[in-house]
Amino acid sequence: MVKTNNMPKAKISKTKILSKLFVGTVIISLVALLFPTQVVLAVPPTVGIVVADTALKAGETSGVTFTFSEVVAGFTNDDLTIASGTLDTVTSADGGTTWTAILTPTPNIEDATNVITINMTGVADVAGNPGVGTTNSNNYAIDTLRPTVGIVLSDYDIKIGDTATVTFTFSEAPTGFTTADVTVGNGAITDPVGGPLIYTATYTPTADTKDTTNVITVGTNWTDAAGNAPAAVANSANYEVDTSAPTGGAVIISAAPTAPAEKPAEKKAEEVVKVVKPITQMTIAELKTEIVRITALIAQLQVELAKLIGAPVLTLDVNLKYNGSGDDVKLLQTWLAKDPKIYPKALVTGWFGPLTKAAVIRFQEKYADEGLAPWGITKGTGFVGSTTREKLNALYSGK
Repeated sequence: MVKTNNMPKAKISKTKILSKLFVGTVIISLVALLFPTQVVLAVPPTVGIVVADTALKAGETSGVTFTFSEVVAGFTNDDLTIASGTLDTVTSADGGTTWTAILTPTPNIEDATNVITINMTGVADVAGNPGVGTTNSNNYAIDTLRPTVGIVLSDYDIKIGDTATVTFTFSEAPTGFTTADVTVGNGAITDPVGGPLIYTATYTPTADTKDTTNVITVGTNWTDAAGNAPAAVANSANYEVDTSAPTGGAVIISAAPTAPAEKPAEKKAEEVVKVVKPITQMTIAELKTEIVRITALIAQLQVELAKLIGAPVLTLDVNLKYNGSGDDVKLLQTWLAKDPKIYPKALVTGWFGPLTKAAVIRFQEKYADEGLAPWGITKGTGFVGSTTREKLNALYSGK
């Protein structure tokens, strides 16, 4: 006999299924809470760079701030490129998110476009995710080029009734430049006029004065447009002032061989060794003055000696300057032409023109120790004064 199972089949309701799913979800949630796991997302760090002072001049510095999106490691100055300046060591005071340093601009430059660049590939967050690409700071301008000024006189041999034009040539347009910035030796100047780079003034010498050592000096109380002051004072070349009027009964002594009031050779020989005070007690300036005086006396004695032996002697006994003319200029040109490197044109015209002036400057700079050093300058002026004449006479007189 065949038995059949007439038991009814079990039916699973939807309600039971949903209940079981809910229980499973709760269990999973409880496990997640009791046993949490850390999920790391590979997001690279980023940074913002801010230069505080965007217009730097000479003597200034600026703070720089690097603000990262998260704590980073491995960030050093090797990751940075700094335009027109240097940066001290970057440091962080908050564990590695914010870093700071001081920017010092490069001296003696002008550059309006500069940024600091960081190579982010050298930086990583604490999870080891490296940065990507490069990031630039805001732009900053740098002007650390200090201005300069050159001072030129139209006349370096000032006599009674003379004035001279003084030209001030600036490397950059000056701010705040006035006569208060100018110190004038034995005289005064009018208010400078002109601009933006070239100013002129008129120099008037002090009356009843005789001084062979004078300069015009510009101080450092003016600036360029960026506010940079000059690094040092500037001086003109030396000029001579003689505005003393001859007094009645005075005897003017000339070094010319035909001058009737010339002193005897024996008297001049005595003057060579006559000094105001012992050599060992003299200052450098006094020694230079004494050397000039003795050199002049030696030149006079050479003239006397030539007269005694009957030899004709030609000497330069007067100061010569640009645009002058006459036999003394011819003699000067003749002597300068003896050295082709000094006066290659070798023109003897009797007119002190630009070619002659250029030759005089080359001569002065060749013999700077004798002609320029006593005045404290190194560049030739083209003015044939006492020290230049003495060197010319020593080289060529009687030859």
